[in-house]
Amino acid sequence: MKQTLGLIFGGASTEYEVSLTSATSIIEHLPKQEGHVIKIGISKSGMWYLVPADVSPMDDSLWEREENRLTVMLGGEQIGILYEHTKTWIKIDLAFPIIHGQYGEDGVLGMILDQLAIPYIGCQTEANLVCFNKRFTHQIAKSVGIKTTKSVIVSEADFDSKELNDWQFPLFIKPLKGGSSIGISKVSKLSEVKKAIALAFEYDAQVIIEEAVSGVEVGCGILQNKDELLVGNLDKIELQTEFFDFVEKYNLEQTTIEQPSKLPIEIITEVKRQAVLLFKEYGCRDLSRFDFFVTEDGAIYLNEVNTFPGFTAHSRFPMMMATTGITFTEILTILLNNHQEGDLYEK
Repeated sequence: MKQTLGLIFGGASTEYEVSLTSATSIIEHLPKQEGHVIKIGISKSGMWYLVPADVSPMDDSLWEREENRLTVMLGGEQIGILYEHTKTWIKIDLAFPIIHGQYGEDGVLGMILDQLAIPYIGCQTEANLVCFNKRFTHQIAKSVGIKTTKSVIVSEADFDSKELNDWQFPLFIKPLKGGSSIGISKVSKLSEVKKAIALAFEYDAQVIIEEAVSGVEVGCGILQNKDELLVGNLDKIELQTEFFDFVEKYNLEQTTIEQPSKLPIEIITEVKRQAVLLFKEYGCRDLSRFDFFVTEDGAIYLNEVNTFPGFTAHSRFPMMMATTGITFTEILTILLNNHQEGDLYEK
């Protein structure tokens, strides 16, 4: 039976443009299979649009138009997605949310799809909520013996920075919920703390302050293939800047990614073990990327979890899988087959 795959991208997120780029790459690499694919774009203001078949996700000025408007009905006599122009209901058999950060990885879109009774690729709402909030991420990691950085959570803008007198600088000050290094500052002295906290509060109602870890940053991607977890090769970030910020993560202007990492085999093995353990403990599904710090003496600290990592042309997750022999298209095939029996979709 032919079914419909719905690609959903954009969203009211600081990573809106990255989502459009990821969606474009995914469309280019979708396996040719039997079925139908529709594209749904969500504007920065949160409005839903049916994207014409011949329009790229990148061309938001062409799809963000009144005649393409969709209305999401979550209550009343009818629950579903209504195409306003023709007053017809959009049928989706499987959704593929391609939204990074807020609205996607924070569990919001998953909750909407759950209410619409539309199955979807990626982590479910509970796992997204846990992994997007560094408080819960750290608590669960520590409960299974995985190290996390020394940290404190701040809920008030008038936090007394003198409480950090005994801490080891530099510090990282971040929004409690978020990703892609948005709203993050690295501070080297106490006098810089207040400004950094104010910046982080622009992105979230709570802030986390962490001691920096002296070492290298590594990543480990996991792809679920039904009952099997496929672990990608570790990468290692070679930084020329203060830290791996938003610009560097997506432009790589002054950063080199060593892929696969040439770390000692015992470190690689332990990072992979911890990533697999966390994937299970957090309740992740389909895919996730786990980022760690490794110190000179071999200590491993969890940094963050990305429940839907980037899928752009040079994103780390596809590269991690490619070096194990799994192509971009094969990643997508595995994700689709996790939710359907047989070949159901084509571009």
